[in-house]
Amino acid sequence: MSRKPRLYYSEEPVKKHIEKSLDHALRIIIASGSIPVLIKSIQLGVNSRDCFFDHIKRRGKYNPELCEFSISLKEQQWQNDLFLRMKNKYAQLVIIEPKKVQCPRGRCTADINGVPVFRDTEHITDYASYQFARIYLQHYQNPLKG
Repeated sequence: MSRKPRLYYSEEPVKKHIEKSLDHALRIIIASGSIPVLIKSIQLGVNSRDCFFDHIKRRGKYNPELCEFSISLKEQQWQNDLFLRMKNKYAQLVIIEPKKVQCPRGRCTADINGVPVFRDTEHITDYASYQFARIYLQHYQNPLKG
C-alpha cells in the first residue's frame, strides 16, 4: 500500500512554525544591534483592481465610492495577535500599520488621486506605496525615529 501525498494541512502547525521562525529572526536582528521593523499587511479587496479598471474598459465615469471596501477583521486577527505577542516580547520592535492610511474610518480605497492602488490582486503599486508612506508620515510620528 503506497502512501498518498497529503493534500490538506492543518493551520495550527503552520502558524506555530511562522511564530517560531519570526521569533528566531527577531532575536537575530536584535542581537546584531539593529531595530526590527514589521509592516503589517495591506487590506486586499475582492476585485478592487478590476473595479477600478471597469470604468476605463466601459469608457464611463469613475465613481471611487463604488470600489471602496471594508476591512476584514477576522482575516487579520491572527497576524495582529502574533505581532502583539512579539511586541510584548521585544519592546524595541517597530510595527507599522499601513491600513491606518489605506482604510481611514474602516473603508479602504481602490485608488489614490485617480491612480489604482493595486498592481494585481495581491500587490499595491509603487505609487500607492509611496503615497501611503507620505500620508502616514503626515498624520503619524515617524516610527523609525525614537
